[in-house]
Amino acid sequence: MRKLPYSGVPLTAAVAVVALLATGCGSDSKTPAPKTPTVVATPSVDTSGDAAYAKALDALSASTAFHALAQGDAGTANPLKFDIHFGETGSEATVQGTGLNLTLVSDGTNVYMKAPAALWASNLDSSVKNPAAKLALLSSKWVKIDTTLDAFSSYDIFTSKDKYIAKLKSQTTHYGLAGSQKVNGVSTTVLKGNNGSTWYVESTGKGRPVKTTGAGATTGGSTTIDQYDVPFTPPLPSASQVVDYKTVTAS
Repeated sequence: MRKLPYSGVPLTAAVAVVALLATGCGSDSKTPAPKTPTVVATPSVDTSGDAAYAKALDALSASTAFHALAQGDAGTANPLKFDIHFGETGSEATVQGTGLNLTLVSDGTNVYMKAPAALWASNLDSSVKNPAAKLALLSSKWVKIDTTLDAFSSYDIFTSKDKYIAKLKSQTTHYGLAGSQKVNGVSTTVLKGNNGSTWYVESTGKGRPVKTTGAGATTGGSTTIDQYDVPFTPPLPSASQVVDYKTVTAS
């Protein structure tokens, strides 16, 4: 069904892009030119860092809380950024970019989103009655959303630590050991991925990730991860500040 006209960044498209950034996967925005297929030898893949990568993900999963701050590829037209905190029973995330500014909070069960009217317009179907009034309501309140719905399914990596880590574990990238480097005052082992990404993980102790960089068109995006096991409780909206997306758009 036809959606209301919207000139900004659609919610689902924006979140799909940020999902790559959030999980340390860089992507080049340029579309490669078609090439004539040629038969080439399969290159060998360095897997010497795979064990360290797996250990880093296990350590991330075992953490009761952590903070991730990401900046998109500066070489793209609209570099996105996000700031997310995962606690034991909830999370808070902000996502920003040109035409995109939203906040998500979760108590571990319910998810609430704060976004401007222009972003809600990208999801609101034209068959909805009184769209202007409903857009005004959605943009003035915290909106309870259901991340099991297709329209919001991409948001689960911002509201569930388990889903965030599952996204990382679903990658098929292999990593090679590439020396050591001090990052943000932490001694790290450098892991180079065969997709162009780089992970910096603690050289000693639990081997947790400290920073990741992607393989963007120019500089690549980057994500820093810190505040491990520091207690965090998200600031949740009161009942009077919340409306339910399903209820508002039901008629």
